[in-house]
Amino acid sequence: MTAARYDIVGCGAVVQQYHLPVLKLLQQDLEVSVAGCYDNDVALAERVAELLGADRHGAAAEPHEGDGVDAAVVATPPPSHAEIAGAYLRTGKSAFVEKPLTTRASEAAELVNEAGKRGARVAVDHFWRFYPSANVARRWLRDQVGDVDRV
Repeated sequence: MTAARYDIVGCGAVVQQYHLPVLKLLQQDLEVSVAGCYDNDVALAERVAELLGADRHGAAAEPHEGDGVDAAVVATPPPSHAEIAGAYLRTGKSAFVEKPLTTRASEAAELVNEAGKRGARVAVDHFWRFYPSANVARRWLRDQVGDVDRV
């Protein structure tokens, strides 16, 4: 099996604290490899690239067909999510985006549409909902007010 190749766009605290440990485990199991790390702080991108063994790093990713990248983790400030994820999706690559997906509903719809046209996927990271503390809160809420269908 060939490991999926990812770019990491945005190398700040979220990537370092949450994604880095998981990516390292996935790399050990040969599930994932990291092609490039990008951040406006190039020294930070270089540091994360070194930790993950990425071939490339820099200030801005420039995805294109044939670059050997399958998908991107987009962990930049929310106003930039649509632009960055869109660049990957337009080249047929999938995008895993930190929440919120975008800052405008129209941008989210465009990303979903683009992913569908290109046979790519766009996913939003909401991993916090699986934390044990979230389950405790759900049980407490259910015990106090009953089942909640929506908010």
